[in-house]
Amino acid sequence: MSKNLVSVIIPFYSGAVWLEEAVESVINQTYKNIEIIVINDGSEEDMTTFLQRYKNDIIYFKQTNAGVAAARNKGVEISKGQYIAFLDSDDLWMPMKLEKQLSFMIKSELIWSHTSYIKFGNNLIEEIRDVSNFEGDIFPKCLSYNPIATPTVVIKRSALYEDYNLRFATGMKSGEDSLLWLKIAKKFKLGVIEEPLVKVRIRGSNAALRAYAQLRAKAQIWDKIKREDLINKSEVKLLVRGAFSYCSVIYRILAVSGKSERNEYKKSLEYLARVLYLFPWLIFRSQR
Repeated sequence: MSKNLVSVIIPFYSGAVWLEEAVESVINQTYKNIEIIVINDGSEEDMTTFLQRYKNDIIYFKQTNAGVAAARNKGVEISKGQYIAFLDSDDLWMPMKLEKQLSFMIKSELIWSHTSYIKFGNNLIEEIRDVSNFEGDIFPKCLSYNPIATPTVVIKRSALYEDYNLRFATGMKSGEDSLLWLKIAKKFKLGVIEEPLVKVRIRGSNAALRAYAQLRAKAQIWDKIKREDLINKSEVKLLVRGAFSYCSVIYRILAVSGKSERNEYKKSLEYLARVLYLFPWLIFRSQR
């Protein structure tokens, strides 16, 4: 195993053209000691051209569709690097992303770090998301407010292998990354690079843009926290606990009503979720 090898894990389900762009952004890194692991999560797209083009540049693994969390976990399992980095298949890295971030982590003796990033796509004018004030001991603050973008994260492999509970939760449809960051933050301080070194593509289907998905994520995170006894009550403000409990109750009510596949019903459900999520959203926002 070569020194300071970085394993870059890219889960993929759709959008082979964007996947090529993502892989190219890794190949073009100024830091070259990397392995690129693409986990195909049961995509039905024809990958022939992609594999012919990149067969010598990547480690490719195809699994039955199990979700992005399972795909990332598989990547962690087969990785060999001393550091692990995550990149979504529709996002991009700036050329010096790994060089700057790894140098910063080694110099500062950090276990994990993230960076600011640029939001783009979906007819959006490029917008910088500055996360420079989100560093150090972020637990339990990150329960209410967590601006960490998964494609900005680099973490030492040893941290993930010393505790096998530090994995993405496979039973969640959204929020699985926030839950993992919460678990890691409980053990290690977070480093941050102010410079935006990642471009995060915003699409209409992004879970972060949907109130119903946010309600679901908060409800599932809270259920996991209680089931795994991750946090003591004294560590979380009563108002925040109330907001999470509210999300859990409201999501269960909406989930029963939301089984219809009719598009017009789903639109009505999202509008209702926006109204009902306003109360907890204001509470979470006030904790920043």
